[in-house]
Amino acid sequence: MNINSFLENLNSSLNKLFVSGVRVTNIVGDTGNNTIGTIRLVESPEPPKWEHGFPDGLDGSTTDRGLERDGGDGTVPARSAEFIESDLNKFLGTEHAELVTRAEGLVFRKLIGRDAEILIDKVNTPNLKLLIIKILSPVDVMVVAPDWKRVGKDFEAKEEINEIEGAFYSGFLTDNEYITIPNPLDGKYQIQMQGTGDGGSYTVAVGYIADEAAVEMDFNGETAPNLVSDTNLLINTSNPNDTRFSITIDDIIEDIETAYNIGWIDNIGVKESLVKKLKGDNGLKDFLNELEAQYGKHINNQIHNLLKEDVEWLLNN
Repeated sequence: MNINSFLENLNSSLNKLFVSGVRVTNIVGDTGNNTIGTIRLVESPEPPKWEHGFPDGLDGSTTDRGLERDGGDGTVPARSAEFIESDLNKFLGTEHAELVTRAEGLVFRKLIGRDAEILIDKVNTPNLKLLIIKILSPVDVMVVAPDWKRVGKDFEAKEEINEIEGAFYSGFLTDNEYITIPNPLDGKYQIQMQGTGDGGSYTVAVGYIADEAAVEMDFNGETAPNLVSDTNLLINTSNPNDTRFSITIDDIIEDIETAYNIGWIDNIGVKESLVKKLKGDNGLKDFLNELEAQYGKHINNQIHNLLKEDVEWLLNN
């Protein structure tokens, strides 16, 4: 048995956190005096083992096994949870496992600066399934569900829209955006992206969480300022592990046409050759050969990377 030097060092350097400029909010639960707060120690029966003390009762000499109860949330003692007093928020009657759900309104307000219109009580929501779509810049996002209801940024009106019951959109005034959709429908979700800033590489990170499984996957792409592109996500609620991105030959052809229109492919003959090879008998492999042959000549880095990733995805799926 050894002293926990990690926690001791962590506590001793706490002042660095307070002077760092980070705003700290501490959220704790409180269920009364039912939390293990102390483990009594006695002299080691087997020196030099247990040099810092032996748990009282571990040898069966006492019925409480040296455990002393204290205030807390049933898992974390109050004196540990409340060690950071900055913006301390205590939720009475809340156990450790319930704390995230019970405090979700406060967390939303702290992060976003306004009250949430809808809160989902996971504790009282059996068999909840959750779709999480996180967008890493430089794009804004709109998601269209299988029933054509939308959530995200309306690119034309430049305002938030949310037609999906229980869905949440973080807004487009931040570098990264995310959308959560509870109990998503079976079928195709269209994820539309519009390039922001100077454009560049972006990532769509998707998580689908159900009782049976949790699936995570990423989609990487390239964008230009104001360019709108999309990818499809297929949800299978009866088999969560079958959740996947979907890319078709028509999607790639659409990307080629868009790339030509914005100058990423600067030769119409190259554009037509790429489309022709995609439709050929040995389409994908011939297409990759043509893509590499024209890279740096008539095809720039952005569309080269995007098309190569799409075709390699088709070859591997």
